Amino acid sequence: MKKLNFIFIFIFFISFKAFALDVAVIGAGASGLTAAHYLAKQGHKVTVFEKNNRVGGKVYTTNLDATTIELGGLLVTPGFVTINELIKIYGPRPRVLPSKIQFLNKKNQWRNFKGYSALGPVRTFIQYKRLMRSFKRFPELNTPHLVSDIHPDLFMPLTDFARKYGFYEVLPPFVMSLSASGYLFPEIVPAYYALKLFKTIAPVGIEAYVDTVLPFSSPYINGLRYFKGGFTQLWENVAKDLDVRLEEEVISVRKGQIETSKGIYSFDRVVVSVNPQSARLFIDKPTTELETFASNLKKHRFLVTAIKTYDLPKSAHRSYFFYKHMSLKYINHIQSMVNFWDNSKLYVTYQTLDNEITWEEAKEILLKDLNETLGVNGFEVLTRVEWSYFHHIDVNGYSPEVSEAIKGLQGKDGIYFVGEALNFESTESAAHNAKYVIQKLFN
Repeated sequence: MKKLNFIFIFIFFISFKAFALDVAVIGAGASGLTAAHYLAKQGHKVTVFEKNNRVGGKVYTTNLDATTIELGGLLVTPGFVTINELIKIYGPRPRVLPSKIQFLNKKNQWRNFKGYSALGPVRTFIQYKRLMRSFKRFPELNTPHLVSDIHPDLFMPLTDFARKYGFYEVLPPFVMSLSASGYLFPEIVPAYYALKLFKTIAPVGIEAYVDTVLPFSSPYINGLRYFKGGFTQLWENVAKDLDVRLEEEVISVRKGQIETSKGIYSFDRVVVSVNPQSARLFIDKPTTELETFASNLKKHRFLVTAIKTYDLPKSAHRSYFFYKHMSLKYINHIQSMVNFWDNSKLYVTYQTLDNEITWEEAKEILLKDLNETLGVNGFEVLTRVEWSYFHHIDVNGYSPEVSEAIKGLQGKDGIYFVGEALNFESTESAAHNAKYVIQKLFN
């Protein structure tokens, strides 16, 4: 009997090893590390290559003026599925956002984020329900992967889509989250991507929209969480369980082989988590599908600046949304400014930029905006990061050719793609897409 058990265990072990793959993951951002985590969980041998000297990608925590701040992704909500799963495993636990939020309305008046609309609870409730009905009407919004068959209405500009489907008047709080986070402006962003974002913040609670005393409270009020020690901590904890090669840039990818700045390696499969426009530069023979998809992706410049000023209230934990600027005609202007920490003098500002503006011009606009709205006479720039941001298909870009490219993108020559361009550019969307692809295509 013992001999039979030993034989059974030996056969099981050999079979398991036969199905275990040697997989390379390119990029150690949220999607790359999530993909690596779930690949390792399935028993595969995983090596992660990252050209930079840190993990996290667009999650970028730094320390300035004795204060931990974020220059990239920074928040989680109860609607985040994959990241909340990783938090349970790796920690740290996020805290409730302490920041007091005010917004500058179109009349140039500062208001508390609560009580924005005068719609009234009944009208607000009806329009909010119409917004939520979109997720039943368009099931492609509910998959964590860019599907090949998307209803053409979803590539209407958000404002046009909202008017057609009857929820235009409840857009303002959602638009603030959209534009403040760098996802362009409601008159040009495809509804598909905006609704992907709204889906993660809407579940905070319908009560926020029907409170008879404070109608139209923000979905932010009770739902946002942040990491006191920095969002990067989570990804550093994930990386500790993996073979992550920092400062090792991938030079070329051929079928079954990767050349990096430090060597040549053989792998059974390759998972690419960097954006497809960058990937096609190092993939030796990009497929027609990759070329078509990458050439139809748009992106823009998103400037994040850490400033120190003595001209604002001394109370910390204060953030501002510039709703007046959340329109295409105000591109280059400040969209939001946050302070989640105890240092009341240090703020992080966010600006969506056009392709021509210089840093000096953007800084001048920033100072003018802060002077006119908050009375700031000057500030010290501590650091800045300009992201190549929000890789997406624009309102004119979705076509039968793009649809076919999406359908045939995965698995050619053993190469798979994960990340924000395959879903939506947020930390949760990138991570959730990676988990979905690995569980669907590697099981």
